[in-house]
Amino acid sequence: MAYTIKKIAIGNFKSFKNKTVINLSPGLILLYGRTGAGKTTIFDAIEFALFGDTYETRKLREMKVDDLMLSGSTEMDVELELFSEEGTVLEILRTKKLRNPLRTKLILKGKEIKKNVEKKIGAIVQITPDEFSKHVLVRNHELQTLIFGSDSERTIIMDRLMGISELENLYKSFPVKTVKNELEKLKQKINELVTTYPEVKSLPGKKETLKNLLKKEEELAAEERELQKICNTLLQKKEEIEKDKGEYFSLIREKTNLEVRKEEILLHLGGKNIENLVSERDNLIKETRELCSGFHEINLTPINENAFSSGPFQLEVIHKKIREFEEEKMLLERNIKELTLEAEKKRGEIDNLTKKRVIAESLRKEAEKLSMKYGSLPEIEKRIKKIEQELSTLEVKEKEVKAVNKILSTLTNELQKTNETECLVCGHKVTKSEIDKLNTKIRENEKKIMKITARFSELNELHTELTDAKDRLEKLSLDILNLKKVNQELEKLTNDKKLLEIRVENEKRKLDEINEKIKSRNICLQKIRKLDTISLEIKEIEMLKEKLSEIETNLSEVEKRIEMLNFNEEEYLETVEELSLNTQQLNSLKNERRNIGKQILTLQKNIPHLVKIKGKLKELRDKEKRLSEFLTELISIRESYRAIQTELRKKVVSNLNTTANSFFNHIYPYNDLSQILIKIEEIEDKRGKRSIYRFLVVKTRDKEVVPFTLKLSDGQKIIVTLSILLASYTLSPHNLGFIAFDDPLPGTDELCKEVFLSTLLKSNVFHQVLVATQDNILKGKILKISKKAGVNCKLLHIKKINGFSSVSELEN
Repeated sequence: MAYTIKKIAIGNFKSFKNKTVINLSPGLILLYGRTGAGKTTIFDAIEFALFGDTYETRKLREMKVDDLMLSGSTEMDVELELFSEEGTVLEILRTKKLRNPLRTKLILKGKEIKKNVEKKIGAIVQITPDEFSKHVLVRNHELQTLIFGSDSERTIIMDRLMGISELENLYKSFPVKTVKNELEKLKQKINELVTTYPEVKSLPGKKETLKNLLKKEEELAAEERELQKICNTLLQKKEEIEKDKGEYFSLIREKTNLEVRKEEILLHLGGKNIENLVSERDNLIKETRELCSGFHEINLTPINENAFSSGPFQLEVIHKKIREFEEEKMLLERNIKELTLEAEKKRGEIDNLTKKRVIAESLRKEAEKLSMKYGSLPEIEKRIKKIEQELSTLEVKEKEVKAVNKILSTLTNELQKTNETECLVCGHKVTKSEIDKLNTKIRENEKKIMKITARFSELNELHTELTDAKDRLEKLSLDILNLKKVNQELEKLTNDKKLLEIRVENEKRKLDEINEKIKSRNICLQKIRKLDTISLEIKEIEMLKEKLSEIETNLSEVEKRIEMLNFNEEEYLETVEELSLNTQQLNSLKNERRNIGKQILTLQKNIPHLVKIKGKLKELRDKEKRLSEFLTELISIRESYRAIQTELRKKVVSNLNTTANSFFNHIYPYNDLSQILIKIEEIEDKRGKRSIYRFLVVKTRDKEVVPFTLKLSDGQKIIVTLSILLASYTLSPHNLGFIAFDDPLPGTDELCKEVFLSTLLKSNVFHQVLVATQDNILKGKILKISKKAGVNCKLLHIKKINGFSSVSELEN
């Protein structure tokens, strides 16, 4: 069952925006357009619909399926409808949202399949994505690689076309190089261990040395313990003697210090003795009592010559009261400052109001002048109303006179123009004297109008003057009313200022009183401090007397003990010397034992480590042996796979030669070449033995076999390569009845193109042929060939409009 493409719909895929529907039919489909118009994108869309990805997303690591989406879009979809000769319709819809999984919808014979969709599609078309890229969609770059690539590149493509690449991949998957590298690393590691730890060989001797050192250490430890006992006995005796001597000399020093301190105190007192100090203290107590008796706010404890502790208590009480006075003083000073600032503020406000009062007084005088000139406000308002009435009367009178004058002037002018003596209104006979009277009347009326106008102007000026005077008086009356408020406020501020000044004076008096209290308390404080100093000095002298008496007693006891010990200076010095020698010997033993201990520790650390290294060396050598055996076996198996691959290539090439020559004889229109030969050759290079494909051709004239890459034109190479590709298409099993060429036959002449396309269209193998080209000549040639062969041909013009691809069907 061979499927052909019936319809493909593309939405936001690569350069196609929105939804572009392309209806196709069996036969030839020609996609024509410039480079970059979007022809190849249609092929990619077919591949994406079939497999959910494209050749690019499979082969390029940096390219993902989301990169196929039109730039700026968040969703794309491709719908492919396939049709078979039996009438089976297969619909595949692929939808992809940005950063979301791909969704696939499959409809077969009008029924949606929801389970195992991808497997079902694979089972229907019977072709893998890689096989599709090899056989169905013939890309120009792969064609160029087969023609102009190296032997290795050509072999890779041919193996992929013939399905042998999996064996090559399997051959390459054998980790021979990795195992060799691992083996080299193991050998290097073994050499490094042997070089780094040469003492591994002398391990038994080190164990014997450790045993001897441990025995020596035990002997030194026993000797050290005995010597330590002798040193301790001597040291104890020395400490007892030193203790008694130390205590004796310490008491002597303390006695001397106390006597010096006593002399310092007496010297500080100016040579006064204890009796003078007591007398001075009594006088101070009396003075302090008298001073404190006036402090009715302080409840002082009794002060007497025996209560020396009362002094500090009195100090604390007075200190506390002085702090209270200081706080009160600060509060008063702050109040005085605030009241003074407030008084200053009031004084500034009084100055401002005084200025306002002066201005208001000048305004009042101005109002009096206006009243004298124009009268009071009610009188001015009466005069204004009278003038307005007169103005209104004059205006009416002026209008009447002007109207009469206008009528008379009109009548007189008409009479003079017509030279008639009859009145135009009533028909009365008008004499010349009557006309003169009319003219005289007109002149009189004009004089009246002039007088009325003069009077009107005079009244207008008077009205304006009176109105201004009225407005000014109204404004001044308000200002004069404000003058009363200013006076009242000024009087209030003056009283407030006086009260503030009185408060300031009161606060200052209080401040003076507080200052006097603080001064008197400070005097009392000085007296009490002096009393405290003298009391303490008297107390210290008496304590010194007691301490000196106690030291004399202790000295006497120590002297008795020293006599009882029968202290001998020579014996003491001998003991000290002996102790020093023993100490040196003990330190020497300790150092020797410490050195032996370090040696023991070093050996104890090294021996287990060396044992571990020895075990590791054995383990590495065993591993090296196993890895060498594995490498030998791996190389043998890999060579077997290479032999199988070579045999398989030879069998495939046999069928390929027959089918490729069949196509070549149909599509090559000239008789200079008679046959294609595809051979497998064994070569050996730095990578080892391997087999490659050789493309050869046989010349018709002399049957000379020449290499494909030599002595053939580019056009001939293309024909040979296309013959091989078409052969691989027919040999590979699948259910697709269409083939697609992306710009085929570059560099071939017109006859080759015509014969090739004609062969494709007449062949029963290809039910549908899709050709993408930008060559205008090839486009015309294809249309001509399709008509000649009687094959249906659809011409689709691909172009870009505003950066987006579009498809339109052209008449052929």
